[in-house]
Amino acid sequence: MVEKNSLPKILILGGKGLLGSEMARVLTANGYAVKTASHAELDITKGMEVAVWIERLQPEIVINCAALSDVDFCEKNPDLAFKVNAEGVKNICLPLQEIGGRLIHISSDYVFDGKKKSPYVETDLVSPVNIYGKSKLKGEEYVQKILPQSFIVRVQWLYGAHGKNFASQLVRTITTGEVMGPYSLILDRVGTPTPVGVIANVVPRMMTLREGGLFHLSARGGCSWVEFGKAVFEINSRKDFDRWVRAVTEIQNLRLAQRPPYSVLSSDFFERTFQYEFSHWTEALSNVIHYFK
Repeated sequence: MVEKNSLPKILILGGKGLLGSEMARVLTANGYAVKTASHAELDITKGMEVAVWIERLQPEIVINCAALSDVDFCEKNPDLAFKVNAEGVKNICLPLQEIGGRLIHISSDYVFDGKKKSPYVETDLVSPVNIYGKSKLKGEEYVQKILPQSFIVRVQWLYGAHGKNFASQLVRTITTGEVMGPYSLILDRVGTPTPVGVIANVVPRMMTLREGGLFHLSARGGCSWVEFGKAVFEINSRKDFDRWVRAVTEIQNLRLAQRPPYSVLSSDFFERTFQYEFSHWTEALSNVIHYFK
């Protein structure tokens, strides 16, 4: 068993967000010394402030969950998207390089164009179709250039018991009976809904690697948003799916930014590296619903 005082000191940026708050909860429960910084506390676009935080705290590992993730807002505000998702990452890398720290940077399935018909692996060519994806890819490039011994983690379709995003609210409201529908769910996009706990629980394994690397982290399997919605209703033994859900196509949804139509991520590389097996997305969903009940 690892002695508590031998665990690395960790700083989580975006620590009040969906994934960041879950990271903090899990790592604290596992004995790590964790400091979090919300956007209000530390704006990663302000390089000097980031440098001061890192110099003062001397974290051995920074987990960057901070991002501008509203895809349509990014499309309308490309300069700001790159300022946060790319230059902000550079602002974290440079002082970490100075103190010899490492970064676990959270990236996205949106670095892919969605034209593939089988799960994306880490070696697949990247080709983002929107500003958000392009800005996240630029952030990855900064990490690879400045902190090659660090980690890039691509995730997708995240939700959680305490989340405020659409998927989180869908699960919570259907499960608790506080239905806020009708819900419009997309039937022609395929990905893997993944609870944030699935990601947070494997981060300690990653920290044991000295060489760093690029990993896809995701529950197993894939589905459309309509199929995800049906599973939420079925697991809750609700028979009124057709009453509350309207299936729409991506084109009908009339959103500004294009989305990749297929973005299932394969976690096989991580599973082989750490002899670990992720749960199927339906099992992971059942666990979240059980938490609510």
